[in-house]
Amino acid sequence: MNARDTLARLDVRSDPAELSRVRAFVLRALETKARDTEAYLVAQAVDEAVSNVIEHGYGGDPEGAIEVGIEVAGRDCRVWVRDTGCWFDPTEAAEIDVERHVREGRSRGLGLYLMRAIADDIRYERTDDGWHELYLEKHLAQ
Repeated sequence: MNARDTLARLDVRSDPAELSRVRAFVLRALETKARDTEAYLVAQAVDEAVSNVIEHGYGGDPEGAIEVGIEVAGRDCRVWVRDTGCWFDPTEAAEIDVERHVREGRSRGLGLYLMRAIADDIRYERTDDGWHELYLEKHLAQ
């Protein structure tokens, strides 16, 4: 992205109590940049990403570091979630069979499906200094 309209960052601990702060941060950053529906969808995708880091990356340890950043350039919204928990590349995970999931009565495990359904592009990188970076991109209508 070239000209950044918004660039904001939030540091949180890997504690589920922090999820409300993450959602509020995303909604605040997109307040004048996206339609309400789009902002809520992006907030949902970021919530799912951070929830996965908390549960799977840090195994419930509430002291792990998580960074969430957001930038908007024109119609392009890019969010990143960074952590140093256990490595997992969601872009390599198999597609989820939602119908089967529902038939089996499972109420959890759809976070990755929702992220993929909401984001127009998802990328994942590992940095040389031990961080894992998940990038979610969404093209905004406004």
